[in-house]
Parts: sequence; C-alpha cells; structure tokens
Amino acid sequence: MRIPKALAAALAVAVAVASGPAMASPAWWVEYDYYADASMTTLVGNGGMTCTGLQYLTGEKTLFRVEVFRYRCNNEEGIPF
Repeated sequence: MRIPKALAAALAVAVAVASGPAMASPAWWVEYDYYADASMTTLVGNGGMTCTGLQYLTGEKTLFRVEVFRYRCNNEEGIPF
C-alpha cells in the first residue's frame, strides 16, 4: 500500500509539532517576594518557579524582590529534596 506524498508530509509535520522541543527541568525551586519600592516595606506580590518548570505569580512583580526560599530539585522526578 502506497501513502500519497501529501499525506506523508502532513503526518511528518504533525509528529514534529506534537513532539515539540525538549526542555530541561529547572535545577532549583525558587520563590520570591516582591515589594513596592526599595524600602522593602510594602509587599505587593509573590512568585517563583517549581521543579517542574511551572511559573506562578500572585499580585505584582517588581524590580524589588527578596528570595524567600530555594530548594535543589531532583531533576529525574521534578521534586525538591
């Protein structure tokens, strides 16, 4: 059975798009608190990135941040240890 060239090309593109680029897991789970200004007295947001690469933010992200915690990730399972 022969597959038409157009169908074969479409399948090749679909497989390439579905597989997407490979991405490495982050080495650290890190979280920051964000403040309104350099006085660091008014907390306006909190955010970070988990070991699975999920980025999250509540409130506002500013230039004035303090690292709340940093855990080394177990990159094989995507969890901190």
